Amino acid sequence: MSDCNVRAVAAVHVEYLKNMKVGASMSVRLMNRGELWGLIACHHKTARNIDSQLCATLELLSAIISARINALQLQSYFDYNTKLNTRYTQVIGNIYRFNDVAGGLMAGEDIPELMRMTHAGGMALLLNGKLHTAGDVPDKAQIEDLALWLHLKDPKRVYHTDSLSAEFELPGHLHETASGLMAIPLQAQQDEYILLFRKEFIQTTSWGGNPEERIFFDKDPQIYHPRHSFKLWQEHVKGFSRPWQPEEIQAAENLRSFLFEFLSPNAR
Repeated sequence: MSDCNVRAVAAVHVEYLKNMKVGASMSVRLMNRGELWGLIACHHKTARNIDSQLCATLELLSAIISARINALQLQSYFDYNTKLNTRYTQVIGNIYRFNDVAGGLMAGEDIPELMRMTHAGGMALLLNGKLHTAGDVPDKAQIEDLALWLHLKDPKRVYHTDSLSAEFELPGHLHETASGLMAIPLQAQQDEYILLFRKEFIQTTSWGGNPEERIFFDKDPQIYHPRHSFKLWQEHVKGFSRPWQPEEIQAAENLRSFLFEFLSPNAR
């Protein structure tokens, strides 16, 4: 659909528009990096023809908005990476300043700098048989269970999930604290990890009708119809945290590589 300017409308979509009392429909595409990013959907209650001059104006509007979206995303990406790299540099600087991994990783004005870098709500460091924590984290026994579970997974690289309960048996009361997990292995065989936790983020999506009832089939399964009700229907998704961004995961990988060298026998 990304390269389409003009296309036919499916019969079921025409029926869908009739159910909404729409007599004319038009869409303006919004592009980002050569792919369809979104649409501006225009509806009219009665039939309406669009002349070539207005079509050309809308094409120009599409190009201008698409260019602006691309510019804003690039600026946002640049700003975010600048802040992320600044935080990362501070984390590495703290480790060298303390000449100690635990002291450097846990250093920060009110919370460890690593928590700021990854937007984590809690952090646990398992190193040299000791547990260091900051922020909201599970209790010691639950962290040890989590370390055992990770030991069985034997992660060679950074492990991350925004729904820990989907893979690990997580008590219900811990969803708010540890729905998301990023585990940075230091010495996985010795159960040495940096564990970063994110709290539950309940996502609420508003739909124009129940999405599970969006179509109805006739006796002939090849014939179907759209829903008739467009009353507000909300979906609440629980058990998930905000997703870990690719840039955060890459920064964690860079930190893992640095700490692997820093914790080598010669460094110790």
